[in-house]
Amino acid sequence: MDLTKATDFIQNKLSNPPEMGIVLGSGLGEFINIIKNKIEIKFNDIPGFVLPSVSGHGGKLILGEMNGKSIICTQGRVHFYEGVSLDEVTFQIQVFNKLKCKKVIITNSSGCLQKEWNIGGFMNISSLLDFTFRKSDKPIISSLKQVYDFETVKEIAHNNGFDFYNGRYTWTLGPSYETPSEIDEINNLDGSVVGMSTYPEITKAVELGLDVIGISCLTNYAAGISENPLTHEEVLHAAKMANKNFSKLIEIIIENI
Repeated sequence: MDLTKATDFIQNKLSNPPEMGIVLGSGLGEFINIIKNKIEIKFNDIPGFVLPSVSGHGGKLILGEMNGKSIICTQGRVHFYEGVSLDEVTFQIQVFNKLKCKKVIITNSSGCLQKEWNIGGFMNISSLLDFTFRKSDKPIISSLKQVYDFETVKEIAHNNGFDFYNGRYTWTLGPSYETPSEIDEINNLDGSVVGMSTYPEITKAVELGLDVIGISCLTNYAAGISENPLTHEEVLHAAKMANKNFSKLIEIIIENI
């Protein structure tokens, strides 16, 4: 990995410094279709970028514009369970910071623990639960500073026909899905959704002093909430169905930051 080489390579492609960085989660890549004046670069053409091995993660960096703001966006990410280091997992965030992009939106597809929430809706991440037990024999809970008016965006989302909730994102290591007993424990800790990404990127962005927004797309109910077994194909299908509303939500958030 070479942060300087990566940022120098991208810098030479930029017309304007990026104002907003976006990381797209599993199956949410169609967002790039509404970016204007875009330039697409494959990860394997950029020094230091690791190509994702999981389906639903395209492995491209996109430069462009949205609502008058310059955008840098990554379509795809690597996960810690893919055998890479946390430094590699958070490399995109480090690049955003090096390019002086101070606002980031980090997204994911997640399993929902709230029976009353609708699949296909979205959740603003207001707090985080580290359920990996890497650094402690107990789960670790942390809050995330709010950098936009959630209630305003929630109302606009509702007026556009989709749901936007507020809650706690839970990070598990994966790659296997959680057991019903694990979901029960996460529920006891007020976890609202569960996934295998996002936490490292958010914590790195906070560490670097960036303004961070976390968004989860609710693609399925977690184990024990639904009677159906979970599959990655189900997640990708639900994310694909939600892509139009997801793109609209990100656009609304950018307008309201």
